Formats: sequence, C-alpha cells, structure tokens
Amino acid sequence: MPDAESAANRFLGMIANYVLRPRMLLTGWNPAASDIHHAVEGAVQTMLARYTPDPSA
Repeated sequence: MPDAESAANRFLGMIANYVLRPRMLLTGWNPAASDIHHAVEGAVQTMLARYTPDPSA
C-alpha cells in the first residue's frame, strides 16, 4: 500500500462517525455491540475493496 497513513485515516474516519464522535456529543450514546460490529465490518469491507491488489493486473 503506497500510503498506509492515509488509509488508516480513511478507515478511522469511516468508523468515527458512528462509533467515536457521538459519544463526545450525545449523552447516553450507547449503540449495541452488534451495531458497532456492523459499522466496523462495513469499514473493513470498504477498505479491502479499495486496497486489495487486483490479481488480474
């Protein structure tokens, strides 16, 4: 991966909007563990789709 720092920032940005930032702004924000898992898994799938090398290339 040419720019791991940029990739890490993108990943954190995807999960921060659901998992991290609301905790700073909303009292009582407590999503279910399954919802957090779903958000993180979605971010992982997006990152894999973006950064997995194309085997046909």
